Amino acid sequence: MDAIVVGLGFAGTQHYLPTLAESADFSVIGAVDPLSSAREKAKALCPGIWTVPTVREIPGNTPKDAIVFIVTPDHYPVIAELARAGFKNLVVEKPLVSRDQEVAALQELVPANGLQVYAIDHYHQKFLPLQFVLGHMPMTDPRTASLVTKGDHLFNELPGCLGTVEGVTYTNIEAGDLGVPYLDDHPWLE
Repeated sequence: MDAIVVGLGFAGTQHYLPTLAESADFSVIGAVDPLSSAREKAKALCPGIWTVPTVREIPGNTPKDAIVFIVTPDHYPVIAELARAGFKNLVVEKPLVSRDQEVAALQELVPANGLQVYAIDHYHQKFLPLQFVLGHMPMTDPRTASLVTKGDHLFNELPGCLGTVEGVTYTNIEAGDLGVPYLDDHPWLE
């Protein structure tokens, strides 16, 4: 399947493009990012692809059945722009939307445009430290490789920081528009 990546920050260039490029199931055909340095990096990772600074500049002959991976800081405006351009298959990095009013807008947009929208999150990276702290996973488990930053393994720090863990609770805090800085600027759409 043809794949396009919109948003070439850390996740786009360090995870999505390399993974898609190595996959036998996908062929990366293009990438979108307002920064020319990010577009050049994408071309280096996936030689032969087209790159453009905005969604509106995606070449008109791009297959509309391509799977578009949206890895931008703000998603709904990108989803809406891709829907207007005729793309149907969208994979969206969490969160699916950033503002309460976008939920209703997305509920209208999806059926009106025949979209297939999939929201993903990388829960294992959030869940593994907890598994380690609770003693359910050794530091040598290969799944912990994603927890290495700048040569230091997160698990080396956890026991000293936390001490003895006697119980665990989870709270999901929703803050509406709060905590979503700088999302009114959409350079990948302009």
